[in-house]
Amino acid sequence: MATPKDWPVAHTLDDWMRQQEKRTMREERRPRVTRPSDLLGPGIAPTAVEINDWSGPETAFNGFYYSKPGALHSPDSAKWWIGESVTQEGTYGFQRVTDYRSDTGALTMLRTFKLVGDTRLFSPWAVVSGGSGGASAADLAAHINSTTNVHGITNTAQLVKDDFTDMTVTFENGLV
Repeated sequence: MATPKDWPVAHTLDDWMRQQEKRTMREERRPRVTRPSDLLGPGIAPTAVEINDWSGPETAFNGFYYSKPGALHSPDSAKWWIGESVTQEGTYGFQRVTDYRSDTGALTMLRTFKLVGDTRLFSPWAVVSGGSGGASAADLAAHINSTTNVHGITNTAQLVKDDFTDMTVTFENGLV
């Protein structure tokens, strides 16, 4: 059995017992990990995790979440939303949510965020696709042009391009 580098080689039974005692004490002090969320955050679970605020601290971690009607900071507080939050080492990220209990077709919305100090600044929700056939190019252009001063950038498309240079969003109607 190998010993840690700073421990002497055990020559007697007493030395070996002391090393085992030290090893056991060190193991007992180590925090016990019982669930993946202990290491990876609250959004990592067998199913989506219920939240009541899409801007809450739990959404600062990568994960899958859902909310019931009445949730704060959702695109429409009258709808059920399920989605994901993706964060780049606590600096930038995005949230993509889908209205999954709609009779008119699923509506998918996206917003980005940036960490400034201890505060996350969010862009407005933008329609990615949805309803009965998705958003038209004109609707998306109108939303993007109406978005002002998000993280010091006046165009949401520019925000996505600058913050997520490896990411390409392709909409159902072919608009990239």
